[in-house]
Amino acid sequence: IIERRMYKTGKLVRFQLMTPHQDGALGRLLQSIEDMGGTVVKVKNIQYEGVTTLNLTRLELYIETYNATHRDEIIHHLKKEGNEIELS
Repeated sequence: IIERRMYKTGKLVRFQLMTPHQDGALGRLLQSIEDMGGTVVKVKNIQYEGVTTLNLTRLELYIETYNATHRDEIIHHLKKEGNEIELS
């Protein structure tokens, strides 16, 4: 029940994104989220699902944010960094 309310209010967001499959890419992504004030709760590597090149990795991220506005700011920032994001 609490988790559903967090999703509704934007305090918890789950999304998938494609990131380069290279050394340090995950660390840079997580640092970027932290720099924006988000808290990464869970990272799931779903590398081969829907990926058509070995140069990319598909990740599913669960992030805690302050509210829906903060969630949108983080997503906008990640998109500006070149990440393709699919909200789930």
